[in-house]
Amino acid sequence: MNVIKCNVGHYYDGDKYPNCPHCCKNSQEKIQYASSPSFEQGSKKMKTTVSSEKDSSLTEIVGRSKETDFDDDERTVLLCMTNKRAEPVVGWLVCIKGESFGESYPLRGNKNYIGCLANSNVIIRQDNDVFEEQYGVIIYDNYRRTFIAQPRETRESYYINGKTVINDVQLQAYDILDMGNARLIFMPLCSEKFCWEDI
Repeated sequence: MNVIKCNVGHYYDGDKYPNCPHCCKNSQEKIQYASSPSFEQGSKKMKTTVSSEKDSSLTEIVGRSKETDFDDDERTVLLCMTNKRAEPVVGWLVCIKGESFGESYPLRGNKNYIGCLANSNVIIRQDNDVFEEQYGVIIYDNYRRTFIAQPRETRESYYINGKTVINDVQLQAYDILDMGNARLIFMPLCSEKFCWEDI
């Protein structure tokens, strides 16, 4: 704080006021600060300009310009929080046998790729026999409210209720899928009884 004594004997903060605010009140001079500080482009300096108004005529007074250095640690950082909703779950696969026993895998609308590749929707990481493969695809048909299992062009086959998946198979609740050493049970959420669009 920079304490200054004016000619009349008033004390005021020189960092806040370019001239004595008490004398300004007595002479009906109003002090107005700029609505927002101006920042120099490419610099860490900030300048605040002070102007005054006297007897209804605008007279711009360039007061004391204070330059303040800001450390990088003191900068204000704006964090943008988005309220993006996750795509609704339409069903699940639950592992009932294998290294992933007890794990559940949510299925979402459209295509759900099953395997161990990073771009798979259902990733069975713990099963050593399911590696670097995408065994199959489960598609949720929103229009018909049905689930379709499709094969993938891989060297390994998978099975639904003990039968090899060669062509499209419409899934029913509690169907069993065998992929490598993993056995999964299918549980739908969306069906003729419920669909997210009905809410």
